[in-house]
Amino acid sequence: MANVIMYLLYLRAIIILPFLFLLKIISPNKKTTWIFSSWKGLKISDNSKYFYLYLCDKEPEVNLIWIVKDRSLVKNTSTLYYLSLKGLYYQLTAEACFFTHSILSDFLGLYIKLSTAKKVQLWHGSPYKRIMYDAKGNWLSDLKKKIFDKSDLYICANDFFKDYMVSAFRDESSKFISSGLPRVCVPDSIESSKKKCFIYMPTFRDGYEFSPLFKFESYGWDVNFINDSLKRLDSKLIIRLHPNEKLSQCVIDEIESASNIILDESDDIYENVFKYDALITDYSSIVFDFMAVRKPIIFAPFDLEEYQEQTRGVYFSYSDISVKPYAKNWSEVIDLLKRLSDYPLNDLEQKAEKFSQDKNINSSEYIHNQVVRRFF
Repeated sequence: MANVIMYLLYLRAIIILPFLFLLKIISPNKKTTWIFSSWKGLKISDNSKYFYLYLCDKEPEVNLIWIVKDRSLVKNTSTLYYLSLKGLYYQLTAEACFFTHSILSDFLGLYIKLSTAKKVQLWHGSPYKRIMYDAKGNWLSDLKKKIFDKSDLYICANDFFKDYMVSAFRDESSKFISSGLPRVCVPDSIESSKKKCFIYMPTFRDGYEFSPLFKFESYGWDVNFINDSLKRLDSKLIIRLHPNEKLSQCVIDEIESASNIILDESDDIYENVFKYDALITDYSSIVFDFMAVRKPIIFAPFDLEEYQEQTRGVYFSYSDISVKPYAKNWSEVIDLLKRLSDYPLNDLEQKAEKFSQDKNINSSEYIHNQVVRRFF
């Protein structure tokens, strides 16, 4: 039944398209309208969210609308379901749209494509894995990129990543700005708690039937050993999965039974991520964001050789972005946490100089100024 309703809503969107075009001509928007979306319309988060919040204070004369594909996210008049009549109208008539993935995935792509909106690609991080045209693809994915993935402006974390983004999107370099990412909004002062908190954020895998998180046992995952070790360290471990990943129920049950291990399922990790005392990760580009606070990052490439064989390809060698010693299993992770006071922060600082954005830059302000100067 749900599928039938969706088909009918799509059919309605196509049928009323000419009428909305006519309405746009005879009754244009009284206020400039900018629309936003993120993570395929299923989340209110990431760079789009932080830029949107900035504009709420800075652009009172602009009608700021958030478009979602999950009805449960519609909680106020500024958030619209993408197939609702108002949602369709604003997607067709907005002067600018801001998104983290693609106009096809984040909005109703046909409407954005037919609109005159300036498209601003905020993306969702600095790439370690190859993306867009630089990644392995086929003729169908390349066709989709040609139709739906060209934008009027693209943001980059810094000058170093700009060349990689230009290569990935195959567009004019003048459209790319080294603005920094709005989500890397590091607070001026970060509160520290008596109990240390560490966050584990692995990346998702290409070409795997299941995430390696399902294979914790292969890398020494022992919930009792890890939990007891954290107790002795007076610490907590937060596990945060990539949005594309899920844990098996048995692993979830193990985590829920542990006093010092927590599974984070919050909507927006960037509200708290920079408060953690250390990051544990494998190949996630979160490292480039976390480097901004110059806190320890424990690199845990449990399946490095297998990952390099299976992934779509990467822009840098692992040694380029990481700091040794590596943790090859959970026992070694715990050992490195015990010796965190000896962490080689100077080595991390050298990596951060290249890969990290300046935490003092006001990314949203920079993007806002560029959008206004270029388009309005």
